[in-house]
Amino acid sequence: MLELDLQLVPFVTRHYPDLSREQKFAYAALLEHEDWQIFDWLQGREQPQDAATRMLISTIRSTIRVADGR
Repeated sequence: MLELDLQLVPFVTRHYPDLSREQKFAYAALLEHEDWQIFDWLQGREQPQDAATRMLISTIRSTIRVADGR
């Protein structure tokens, strides 16, 4: 899904190297979900049930807002 790539690729490029080991595991687990599900989480339409995934989505969303100047 192009819309998802436009959000995740910049995050990975800029922030993935600085993630903790646990966050990197959470990111790998995130990618096991369906694209539409991840996109809905990133858009704030739904919340993941798993706490680690929720925290990672929050981190990704905050970097997207900063990059967009929001």
